[in-house]
Amino acid sequence: MNAITPRATRSHASALRKTLLFGILCLLLGFASCSQQELPQFRLVRQTLAEGEVVDSLLSSVTFTYSQPITLLDSTRITLSDATASPWVKGAQLHIEIGGLRGEQQYTLHVGKGAIQDINGQQLPDMTIVFNTSGEREIIIQLAAQKALGTAPLPTLKVYKFLRDNYGLRTLSATMANVSFNTNEAQWVYKHTGHWPAMNCVDFIHMGEPYANYSDMTAMQDWWDNHGLVLACWHWRVPVAEGSDVRAFYVNDNGITNTFNPANATIPGTWENTFIEQDIENLVAVLQQFKDAGIPVIWRPFHEAAGGWFWWGTGGGETYVKLWRWMFDKLVKQHKLSNLIWVWTTETNDDNWYPGDDYVDIIGRDIYNQSDASAMAAQFAAIQRRYPNRIVTLSECGSVATINNQWQAGARWSWFMPWYDAGRTKSVVSNEFNGTNHTHANVAWWNAAFGNRYVLTREDLPEW
Repeated sequence: MNAITPRATRSHASALRKTLLFGILCLLLGFASCSQQELPQFRLVRQTLAEGEVVDSLLSSVTFTYSQPITLLDSTRITLSDATASPWVKGAQLHIEIGGLRGEQQYTLHVGKGAIQDINGQQLPDMTIVFNTSGEREIIIQLAAQKALGTAPLPTLKVYKFLRDNYGLRTLSATMANVSFNTNEAQWVYKHTGHWPAMNCVDFIHMGEPYANYSDMTAMQDWWDNHGLVLACWHWRVPVAEGSDVRAFYVNDNGITNTFNPANATIPGTWENTFIEQDIENLVAVLQQFKDAGIPVIWRPFHEAAGGWFWWGTGGGETYVKLWRWMFDKLVKQHKLSNLIWVWTTETNDDNWYPGDDYVDIIGRDIYNQSDASAMAAQFAAIQRRYPNRIVTLSECGSVATINNQWQAGARWSWFMPWYDAGRTKSVVSNEFNGTNHTHANVAWWNAAFGNRYVLTREDLPEW
């Protein structure tokens, strides 16, 4: 691993230029030197491990974020009693990978003076954190190798392993693109909180339509290069009738009834199958770009099916499972898109809608307008009981209890993702973008989430 990422290197160079300019200004003003007290204060601003904390023995890493970009000077000055500590630096973050923790033990993590310094050469005093490990993980999972992942590329396996290893210990923050292929919501969160969410979700809603542009990978590549994870969903718009130019994903869309029959979609020779075969080819072309760039995609198609409001859920469970497996075979077996991690979204009473363990890696749940954290925890527990060998996540949410209240109640989602506010983040240069209110999760809600050490931001993620 590189000690400093290219982005951090640019920040480092910029800060050095500022320091030099500051020194030149001092000389021009007639001062022989600049006082050390005038340098920006170097301090710890965020940490994922605290004094006296009780953690799981499977804890694999901790992160400390400082007020300045840092350099790792001497890794031997960072030690962990009776266990291994492997430090590395990314920008202003000190990451320490941990190995060998045992249950019901006390450990001392020591970051000695001289281990790290900021760009001005300032060093932090010794830091010692004493913590304990619990006897048993609160969430017991036994995740075997997933056929859905197949022979996945290394970055995809690393992402999946990260999600698996942190399940029940940490939760990742996520935002939803405003309509299609952007990071507008993530930018809004960063603008008002100072933290990037760990994940950004895009939507292939306009796939195959003339004005859609999914060939520009700049935003997605930049997101991945800065260690963010990419989610993707598809509000699949289909013709509402044979030969119609009107497309919709809802069964009833603005008074128009969508007659697209999902039972025919997998039958060759039907107009429904002819259409989706072409649209799948359009999708493959886009997903191939991600694969070629080495970017894993956490892929959530055909969501909220049993609810019945989307066309893919109108044919019942058996038809839906055929449709899911048809897509899986097309993308993974035929087109070898092995960079996909598959997420299936459960509704209530939909056991016969489940595509099967060979086709699903993660179980998602979409929850809106629920301020009762205990009710959300009950849903989490129910899903985990039904799918004990799968990661469970809050794949969509809006106007829900704070993450802290959910977590304390027992809802240990792998990640959480508020839906976008169409007006607030439509444009990143609008007056609306400066506002702190939000249809689904306002700035106060986000700040409360980021105030918890177990909530991971993009800054907390490792190099993939």
